[in-house]
Amino acid sequence: MKSPLLIIQGISAAAISAGIKQAQNSQANSNPSDSKKLDLSVIQLAKGSCTAAVFTQNVFCAAPVLVAKNHLNSAVRALVINSGNANAGTGVASGTPGLENAHFVCELVAKALHINTEQVLPFSTGVIGQPLPMACFEDNIARFRPSWQIQIYPK
Repeated sequence: MKSPLLIIQGISAAAISAGIKQAQNSQANSNPSDSKKLDLSVIQLAKGSCTAAVFTQNVFCAAPVLVAKNHLNSAVRALVINSGNANAGTGVASGTPGLENAHFVCELVAKALHINTEQVLPFSTGVIGQPLPMACFEDNIARFRPSWQIQIYPK
């Protein structure tokens, strides 16, 4: 598949259909095309890359926002982006599902790319108030490798 993205030296990116959107939708709202939608992306940055971010000013922010804020000054090497579930309204206190899941997603990406967990920034968008379907992450993040360039992976 020809990529509409520009190739940037030192940056690798991939997107897959991990089933997040499909897992998030109930049977009543299920859309057969959800199984083919890209809903998980990883962008790997070259060592020494500089990162910056703009975050919501809202007092109530989602777990991935808190994790990203905490990881931003840790020599960021990867971004993990999912759609279909915002991981918002799922808890931001220590030990809550939202925060634990955001950290675990970073751990999975770090392991796949051989970097530190704190070097991963998580981003989530989608349904609010539902926990992340973690099996979609656990079953698919290992497919991302540190040697790829811009790729779209079929399920």
